[in-house]
Amino acid sequence: MGGSGRDTGIFECNDVKIVNGAQTVGSIARAYQNFPEQVEKARVHVRFISLENCPEEFATEITRFNNTQNRIDRREFVALDPEQ
Repeated sequence: MGGSGRDTGIFECNDVKIVNGAQTVGSIARAYQNFPEQVEKARVHVRFISLENCPEEFATEITRFNNTQNRIDRREFVALDPEQ
């Protein structure tokens, strides 16, 4: 707030989805069950990518190109399925 850049501040995000974060989210949930006060202090690196005004296949391309270190199966794209 009040800064000249967009790298830090308070942002309003709508319709947020977690992509490629299953292990992280699962680990946080398990840790929270055992140590909720410690998890509240944790910091997790996140990256927000707006899909506003992007080509229709852009979200799929993000998933594909962020997984080049591993073999990519169809299940990696399940988070992009509107029913999921």
